[in-house]
Amino acid sequence: MNLAKAKLNFPDADFWIQRRGARKNIGKVSREFDKENIGIKVLKLDDLDPGYLYYWMEAVQRQNWWERMGIPGVTGIWHLRVRDVQSLLNRLHPGIRADSLTPDK
Repeated sequence: MNLAKAKLNFPDADFWIQRRGARKNIGKVSREFDKENIGIKVLKLDDLDPGYLYYWMEAVQRQNWWERMGIPGVTGIWHLRVRDVQSLLNRLHPGIRADSLTPDK
């Protein structure tokens, strides 16, 4: 059961996470649309509040999850893949805690 969806150029998303940049900045959460960032949209509003997911994703980023999952580029810029974000979202279930997760990588 997918509670949320991630994709690029997603103006209807509930919020966005930074897809590329300095290693410590990838995965930062924003409420401002940027077509280069990964949009996150809650699909099951009865099961998950978008505001809660926003703060949950902030906690994931503070725990350096994305630093461990990011991919280094040749110019020193780090990248997140949409499929890695979606993989995390696919593991969501009501009551999950951000600190209960470990990266697949």
